[in-house]
Amino acid sequence: MNSELAPELVTVRGLLASLRAKIRRAWTVRGLSITATAVCIVAVVSFGLDWSLDLPLGVRAVHLCLMLVILGVVLNRALLRPLRTQMPEQDLAQAVEHGAPDLRDRLLSALDFETRLGDASETESRELMAGVVRDAAVFAGRLDAGLLVDTRPARRALGLATAAAAALVAVALAMPVEFSLWLQRGVLLSDIAWPRRTHLTLADFPATGPRIVTRGDDLRIVAVAEGDLPSEVTLHYEQLADPDPSKGAGAEPEVKFADTRRMFAVEGEEGRYGFDFRAVSASFRVWVTGGDDQDDAPLYTVLALVPPRVASISGKIVYPAYANLREGVVRDASFEVLKGSRVELAIKANMPLAIARMVPANSPNITTVPLAEDKKSMTLSFDVNESVDFHLELTALEGQTNRAEDDVFHLRAGEDRAPELRVLYPPARLYRTPRGNVPLKFVAKDDFQVSAVSLDVMRGSERFESSELWRDPKTPPAADRKRVDGYQRFDFEQYAGDGARPPKPGDVFHFTLKATDSNASTTASGDLVVELLSEEDFERRLSQRQGTLREELSIVRRNQQRARSAVVELRAAVAKSADDPAALDRGRNVQVDQGRVTNDLAQFLKGIQQVFDSYVLDRVGAGTTIDKLLPIYDEELAKPSDEEVFPASLYRRIVAEKRSDRLYDPDVLGALLDIMDLGERATGEVSPSVYKSLVAWTTEPAHDPAELERAEKSSTELAALLAEIDRRMQRWGELNLLIEIARDIRNTQDQLSKDPAGTKGLAPK
Repeated sequence: MNSELAPELVTVRGLLASLRAKIRRAWTVRGLSITATAVCIVAVVSFGLDWSLDLPLGVRAVHLCLMLVILGVVLNRALLRPLRTQMPEQDLAQAVEHGAPDLRDRLLSALDFETRLGDASETESRELMAGVVRDAAVFAGRLDAGLLVDTRPARRALGLATAAAAALVAVALAMPVEFSLWLQRGVLLSDIAWPRRTHLTLADFPATGPRIVTRGDDLRIVAVAEGDLPSEVTLHYEQLADPDPSKGAGAEPEVKFADTRRMFAVEGEEGRYGFDFRAVSASFRVWVTGGDDQDDAPLYTVLALVPPRVASISGKIVYPAYANLREGVVRDASFEVLKGSRVELAIKANMPLAIARMVPANSPNITTVPLAEDKKSMTLSFDVNESVDFHLELTALEGQTNRAEDDVFHLRAGEDRAPELRVLYPPARLYRTPRGNVPLKFVAKDDFQVSAVSLDVMRGSERFESSELWRDPKTPPAADRKRVDGYQRFDFEQYAGDGARPPKPGDVFHFTLKATDSNASTTASGDLVVELLSEEDFERRLSQRQGTLREELSIVRRNQQRARSAVVELRAAVAKSADDPAALDRGRNVQVDQGRVTNDLAQFLKGIQQVFDSYVLDRVGAGTTIDKLLPIYDEELAKPSDEEVFPASLYRRIVAEKRSDRLYDPDVLGALLDIMDLGERATGEVSPSVYKSLVAWTTEPAHDPAELERAEKSSTELAALLAEIDRRMQRWGELNLLIEIARDIRNTQDQLSKDPAGTKGLAPK
């Protein structure tokens, strides 16, 4: 190379060297900025993942390796690979001439002429090549290499790196403790746990030991969240088997069943979550998870134990002195007691107790009940002046309690109400003869004890008679006298010989029955009026009743004749065509008609019995017969009854006596006895026989014609009985007519004996 051109070539090469240095510097800044940006991004992402997901150590190790690989790739691509790129002088000169077109390839030519100037065989003009070199040096001296390098990518990368670094610094400054922990966890891979952001605990559990609940009760588990509130809380549940004594007291409980349940947010209480167990039947243990609290600590245990209960109740009731009652016995938790009584209860529980309390239903005054040495027995003593409702709250030694709806005592303080008195007989108004009897039949009831039942009789406004119908014996102690069924016959004839004026027709008597209890409370019956009639008026009234009964009998006979004709026609139709479907319906209709005949006949017979009662109780008829009948009446009416005063057994006994010829009367009583005898047979045997035969024929699959034959036969017999009853009714009427004629004759004789001329009562001439 020509020594004269050496300075110019140095200038050219200096420009190219400066350009190379500028380019490498820009590449270095850009590569380092990109790498720094990647480092900041990787750090922020790794911190965010670990902070939010609480990555385990293995995952963090894999994550760190992946991040380092990514950073290595970025460093290689952004820095190392560009810096390893070769930049020859020809490429640099070409790049300079591309950026400075005025050089017109002088730099490339100068570099080319450098080697050619030293070549002796070069044919090109050396002055020309030297001039080109000088011109290139002049232009190179005026160029700034920094202007030829595009630094915008480096500046952008640097700005991005600055922003990433600022973000990383901001995160580190905002969460210094967490960021420091992440450096240890994510970079140094230390086995350090994150500080928990969510803390879950269960409310209403003791600090040590299990929570005791009563088996069968509902239980709400409430989780309390502190710190970050989780969006969802999960309850983990493990049902435990009952302890096995053979495994020892310290044996691990056996898990029978495990499940998870989502808890609900408790309304109005932020950070509290609940779950309801219905009718807890077994012990269990639970824990809750949510947010970053995902472990099984703390673990809570619930022991479901059998509740304490009242096993037995025994006691007594000491009644007030006026009640004159023996001590009552208490066996139940609900009973009624007379106000003012003292109650003593001995109660025993089914297990040892820690405490027992009386919790009144409508009072805040809770009373602790002392326990006996066995911790099961207790005694309650108190005076009952008002109704009391209380719950006996029992707490076992383990802590479980009985339910509020169990072991509830209801003590009703009963007022000593006035006794209830029902007069079954006589009715409100009654007619009797002066020789008659009035059956007094009553039922007296009291909530505790009936003491006495008395009778007051007034003749008009004057007192006629006062007597005790029933009195509770004082010694020995009375039995249960809550109900008294009483009967006594009041006989007017027994007062005929007293000094006072004997009863006579026209007198009106007022009967009043009074029931008194042991507290002297009294209940009186209504005004029971008994009007005395002469025998003539009395028999006249009964004669009118006879006309009504004869009309009833004629209806019964007419209906029975129609039913009998229907049976005859039905039998004839069946004989012609046994398969006639209409015959079955006709048979059912006849069956219904016969049932009505039986009922109507029984009603008629009831009227006859009432007339018979009137004759007997008023002593109208044969005296010997009535004297035999009255003891039967007394015995039957004395039987306890709520409704029926004159029972059916009374008339069955009378008919039995008549059939055995121990009762006979040639007059009205005899006719009535015959009618009752015939009626008893008709209603008790014959008419039901017709009905039963019809039922048998309609229900039998074969519809046996023999049943219709029996029905017709019984129906004919019934018609004959009714005809005989009708004749006896006529006999009764004839006797009444004879009695009335005899009475008229007797009255005429009495009048003539007092006025033989028969002139009294005639108008004066």
